[in-house]
Parts: sequence; structure tokens; C-alpha cells
Amino acid sequence: MEFRRVPNFKRDYRKLPAAIRDRVDKTLRLLGVNPRHPSLRAHKREGEDDIWQARVTQNYRLYFQMEGDTITLLAVGPHEK
Repeated sequence: MEFRRVPNFKRDYRKLPAAIRDRVDKTLRLLGVNPRHPSLRAHKREGEDDIWQARVTQNYRLYFQMEGDTITLLAVGPHEK
């Protein structure tokens, strides 16, 4: 899989604490190999047909779109509960 990072994602990523950035990096490695890896708990966002979310930690989520072999990284941040 190939990643495409939008400016919003890049900004979000830079603002994260170092420990969370490390977890995001691990999540991206899993996502790149298998977007359906069970530990990602990836699923489509409610009310959004083409936006997915994956678990980074209990409190952080990664939002993305998939098209062919490209994953567009949209945002990363605290989980909206």
C-alpha cells in the first residue's frame, strides 16, 4: 500500500506527543500491510461512506480513505466519544 498524507494529517501528526507519534507509526505499518488487521479495529465512520477510522490507542484514532492501493491519511487525534 502507498500512503498519501494531506496537510491536515501532517499538522495533526506534528502536534502529537512523541509517544503517540510512535504508536501512529506502528499503526501505519500495520495498515500498510493489512488494512483489516484485527488490532486496528478499522471500520467506516458512521454517516461517512468513504472515511475509515483505525485505532491508534484507546484514546486516539487515525482517519483515512482507501482507493485501490492508496491510503489517504486525513487526520489523527483524540477519539471523539
